[in-house]
Amino acid sequence: GRRDEIEAERIHADVARFVSDSIDEEFTEVLFNSEEIRKESEDGYPFMLDIEDLGRGVVKTIPVYTAVELLEPTLTIWDDVESSLHPTLLESLVEWLVDAPTQAVLSSHSIDVVTAGLQADVDSVSFLSVRTEDGTLHVEEYDQDELRKIVENAGHDPRYLPVSTDG
Repeated sequence: GRRDEIEAERIHADVARFVSDSIDEEFTEVLFNSEEIRKESEDGYPFMLDIEDLGRGVVKTIPVYTAVELLEPTLTIWDDVESSLHPTLLESLVEWLVDAPTQAVLSSHSIDVVTAGLQADVDSVSFLSVRTEDGTLHVEEYDQDELRKIVENAGHDPRYLPVSTDG
C-alpha cells in the first residue's frame, strides 16, 4: 500500500531530514505505523520518539510533506499555515513549497508567512490581500518589491495592508 510507496521512495527519510534541518535535530526516519520518529543520540545510538512529543507544528507538517511528495498534487491549499509552527520550520516549509511538485496556496494573517515568502525571492511567489468590505470581495496583488518595502519600513501586519476599492 501507501506505506510501501513511502518507504520505496524514501519519503519517510526525506521528511525526517526536512524536520531535522528545520529544528536543528538529527532525525533519520519517520515510522508511520507507530507514529514515531527515529533520532540519533550524541553517542550514535538510535532511539524512538513519539511524533506528538515534537510539537503541533511538526505533527501537522509531517503528513502534508509526505502527501505532497507522494501524491504530487497539482494544487495544495493550506489555511493558517503558520499556526503552531516554529519560525524556522515555517521558513523551511515555505522554501520547500516553492520547489515542491505542487502549486501551493497559503492563507495567513501572519507577517512571518509574508516574510518567508519574500525570502524565497522567486517570481513564482505571489501575494494577494483578500478581504470583504460592505459585502464586496476585494482582491489586490502586491508586487514583491512593493511588499518588501511595506514590511521593512513599517513592520505592518498583513491584515492591515491597504486594499484598493477601485474596480
